Amino acid sequence: MRCFLWILLLPVLILGCAAHDSTGWPRDASIETLRGSLEQAAERERSGEWTEAAALPELPPGLDPERLKRRSADHARAHLSWTEALRQLAGEYTLEELTAPAGDWEPPSPDGAAEQHEQRAALEQYLLGHQAMLDEKYLIAGNAFRRAIEHDPYAPALRRALARALISVGDQRAGVEQYARVIRMDPADAEAIFTVALAYANREQYDKAVALFGRRLLDDRDFSFDVGARAIVSHTLATIFRLQGCDRALTEVVEDAVNFDQLTVERSLYGPRVLSVYRQRAEILRHAGDAHCRLGEYGRAAERYGRAAELPSPDPSALPPRWIYAELASGRPNAAKLVWLRLINQAGSISEGEIRLATYLHRNVPDADALTAIVRRLHEAEPERADLVRTLAALLPEGDARELLADFLLRHPRDRRVMATLLRWWGERDQPGALELAIGLIKDQPDLA
Repeated sequence: MRCFLWILLLPVLILGCAAHDSTGWPRDASIETLRGSLEQAAERERSGEWTEAAALPELPPGLDPERLKRRSADHARAHLSWTEALRQLAGEYTLEELTAPAGDWEPPSPDGAAEQHEQRAALEQYLLGHQAMLDEKYLIAGNAFRRAIEHDPYAPALRRALARALISVGDQRAGVEQYARVIRMDPADAEAIFTVALAYANREQYDKAVALFGRRLLDDRDFSFDVGARAIVSHTLATIFRLQGCDRALTEVVEDAVNFDQLTVERSLYGPRVLSVYRQRAEILRHAGDAHCRLGEYGRAAERYGRAAELPSPDPSALPPRWIYAELASGRPNAAKLVWLRLINQAGSISEGEIRLATYLHRNVPDADALTAIVRRLHEAEPERADLVRTLAALLPEGDARELLADFLLRHPRDRRVMATLLRWWGERDQPGALELAIGLIKDQPDLA
């Protein structure tokens, strides 16, 4: 009777096995269906139904451990807020020390004022200089502003105008000197502080740059004198905080460096410099993500990496390993799989680094079946693509991978490049199998030796 039942059930079992691939997914499940399943699982992770990773995953291949290594609790600088970092890095400087480019110049008495006729003469020269600036006749403008200062040495605005003219003709040193004089006349002048602080940052005198920026920021005064100034200040401080190991401060100041559009570049007087910051937004967010990782804030890191992925980047390969690691460390393995799928969908072919990431994911996620099934569907659609063969092999059990690679190599015995690549790749994982196949190929095709 039992034997009879098995005979009846055997066709059902065979049909059931034939209807599913080795991952357990139905063979007719489309890539869209499989991806949708991963997206639903990732959404459950984001909604809080999943717990955080019990232990941190290993770092992906190619990442420098020092860039993401968790800071210890006694690493004081890493945990400073941006205001605390400003105060600690600034040091103790007098106004004269912070305005050293002004040399021995002494400002006129703050109680003094030019006579009315001198003020009128200064205004006339200022208007001439202003028109010359609009006409891009910067030398003429500079001379007019100098004459205006001779009539009214008490007005900081005239020296500020002269500084702009000097920088416009390329005399950066003389322009910074005039801005330093403006600070001595008006220690809170935003434009002068901005320019002299940037000059210090460019010379890597970060303590003086931070001290000058802090003169306004710590008093709740920003740099709104120009639409692009806040982005430049934010980027400069973020760079200084990163170089000085102030991770928390870095994460707190980056938003102004990334939250602006092309219109800001066009409207700012500092257009070229704002444009430079605009083009670095992906890199800025990546550095912020690294800082979150060092602070153990992997969810925030993944968020920053995700935003960076939406922007053009000069080094796009640096982001995916970090993003995948942050998702895994946050207890979100399905989100990590989606990051990898997003990566291969953007490329014409799958790179060696992307294949290594697939291997990394396979080792570090509890269930890679849906991911494997998607790659299998891609391979079935284009079975002659060597990169898909190698990627699928990275996700399959060793026996299935060996069979897949052997079948591909036997179909392409004369493709030396593919054979060398695949044998080298396979040899790192299954050296006996690779040698056995190589010997068989040479027997069949002696000239391949």
